[in-house]
Amino acid sequence: MSFNGDIGKSRLLPDDQQLVGNASVQPPPEVMPLFGALGYSNYAPNLGNLFTWGPFDCLDDPQYNASLNSGAGFNGLDSLCHQIPLPLEPPSILQTPRSSTPIEPATLRSLPTPAEEIHQSSQTAAHVPNDPTVSSSTSSRGDLDSHSEDDLLIAENFFHVGAIRNETYEKIQSFYLSQTDICFKELAFPDVNRLNCLVQLYFEYFHAQMPFIHPIMLESDGSWVLVLAVAVIGSQYTRMAMGRQYIIVLSELLRRAIPLDAMKALQFDAVTLAQSTLLLNVNLVFNGFRDNIINLQFLRTWLATLIRPFLKPHSKRDSALLDVSRTVNIHGRWHAWLQAEAHTRLVYAFFLLDSFCVIFHDMQPSYTIDDFEHRLPYPDELWSSQDAHSWASHLQSCQETPAITIREFLSPSCSNDLSLEQLPWFNRLTVLLGLFVGEKQAVNASQCSARFLVPSGNPCTLPYLQETPNSYSSLDSRYQLLEPNCTLAKSVPAFADCFNICYHLISIFRYTSIRDILAYTGWLVTTVESIAAGNRIAQMMEKDTERARKCVVHAGAIIRELRGVSAPACYHCFSLLFAFLYLWVYERFQAGTTTEMRHSDRSSPYRLLRIDRDPDPVLEKQWIAGDADCRPY
Repeated sequence: MSFNGDIGKSRLLPDDQQLVGNASVQPPPEVMPLFGALGYSNYAPNLGNLFTWGPFDCLDDPQYNASLNSGAGFNGLDSLCHQIPLPLEPPSILQTPRSSTPIEPATLRSLPTPAEEIHQSSQTAAHVPNDPTVSSSTSSRGDLDSHSEDDLLIAENFFHVGAIRNETYEKIQSFYLSQTDICFKELAFPDVNRLNCLVQLYFEYFHAQMPFIHPIMLESDGSWVLVLAVAVIGSQYTRMAMGRQYIIVLSELLRRAIPLDAMKALQFDAVTLAQSTLLLNVNLVFNGFRDNIINLQFLRTWLATLIRPFLKPHSKRDSALLDVSRTVNIHGRWHAWLQAEAHTRLVYAFFLLDSFCVIFHDMQPSYTIDDFEHRLPYPDELWSSQDAHSWASHLQSCQETPAITIREFLSPSCSNDLSLEQLPWFNRLTVLLGLFVGEKQAVNASQCSARFLVPSGNPCTLPYLQETPNSYSSLDSRYQLLEPNCTLAKSVPAFADCFNICYHLISIFRYTSIRDILAYTGWLVTTVESIAAGNRIAQMMEKDTERARKCVVHAGAIIRELRGVSAPACYHCFSLLFAFLYLWVYERFQAGTTTEMRHSDRSSPYRLLRIDRDPDPVLEKQWIAGDADCRPY
């Protein structure tokens, strides 16, 4: 896509042309320099790079939260956008990525400057320990210079799984040595102890976010590609001095290790290959670099192809899968159950990642809800059992979960007596994402039909298209059943946290589309397209102000959920980004109303609604209803 093309030649849809023709919204001036930055030959900024994936609290970083701590309040969001540097020259803070942010390996060949900077910084680290460019994010990560590398290796070895076998490491190292590209010669490669720590970090920080690889199965599998894939995700959380180089090298190694040929894929175990490819896609989705989206488009399709045989339970291909009821030995029953559950969790982990692509990148889902015929996974207590006797004990004590598929759960014929309290948190999250993805598919189909069925020359085209909703009110009751319970959420932090964040984010995207929000900010669009998106948002907020304010509360809830997180999950950066983007967009379109209220004669002060803290429910309802005495802060 061209960023500096002739706007006059841009082709808009008929309804967009009418919106621009009657434009009352101007493109945001704060983001216009972004187009100049995108045209810079050695710099490709990314919205995802504003925040980092790993053990780092972006809200505690003074580089990024100056306006949050200055008392600017809710009406200071524009000043926050002003403080994010977007000059015609690339800002220095984004030129050198932080230690937990990878660089697209393909970029290293065409743009060698970042690799040289990383190589120089790694050499300087040994001689200039107090250089702030070397120890990035020291305010939140701590002073690493006071600890030796050996102490760090001890601290990051959590012993979740057995140490990597020497033969497995030798296979990974041999594949690394066979690469001839210069980026592999310039960047460091972890030794066996460091690689083992990266695997342990995976199970310490990431495993709870997407539990589909059992530690016992990883130890018994012996696949060096799967170990490499696990280490790639774990490298996002390391504090090692060469951590950023490990991310680059291991990520590129994994991309090259995954076979993209159907005949070569037959040489791998089907489950292992699908698991490894899934982790590669996780890395591409959440590493925050725009160039990797191109790789993601292809590899996501390849992953969907690898997953297809597992969509149907107990298919003919599962010849190694034993029926649990046929085994007498408790160890045999456990291993048979592990294999069956691993297939189920692989399918729904793919569904989880595919749904994140729909939510965060506005992609089309790979499959429909009807394609997922597996029953929802068993509780995590059973899956996390480390031996057969522990599994048998949990099997007797665990509350029996309904054997139901996501398709059956979302169908109108599903019994109302089926309580969501019976579902584990992973299953609740799956149901929530399935409901949103299914609704989005229906919305896209109706909007597509509206464009093709209504003649473009018809003057009623624009009103007809504007009546096509971003969501269906008939599904509101379903979403209300899924509304998070704060009391229950505190007992299970891993998936309860993800469920709460996704619920609030989905509530925002059911009101206004992510495509319009990104287009209005100027992301990958022309000025004309940005104006059209701004007019659509303005008309929507004017039509339903109450729901727009509810989304402000949802955005504040996301910030509240993430404020105290010391080790952010992979999806946290995007969630926080879109929460702030919605608040920024809302503030711009509601500025006129806010200014009117600000200059009105008042004898009493406003009652402030702190959206970033636990708000007063009564005050929240009053502000949403339009009470002029209430103000968000």
